[in-house]
Amino acid sequence: FALRMKEFILAGDVGGTNSRFTLYEADSIEISSKMAKTSYVFRKTYQNEDVLEFISLLKLFLKESDTEENPPISACLAIAGPVFENKVTMSNRNWFIDGNQIA
Repeated sequence: FALRMKEFILAGDVGGTNSRFTLYEADSIEISSKMAKTSYVFRKTYQNEDVLEFISLLKLFLKESDTEENPPISACLAIAGPVFENKVTMSNRNWFIDGNQIA
């Protein structure tokens, strides 16, 4: 009998002023289905004003949620800007976000 590592899902809303992240623990048996069973783990809102790039904010969230060594297996982010080829240049903040870089 082997212990399973916890698996997490990240949801986020990234706007010009604030970034809101919520981390959920997912039941790995249900991940492959259309609806994953989840339970809330950690939530945090950040002010974007003094943050130079999105990736540093995401790394801070992972550190504060104690998931640096076991990052989320999936994420869904709402970002203020047009998405093209899994990349966004935000319309109201000087951030470029590459989904492949954060995967």
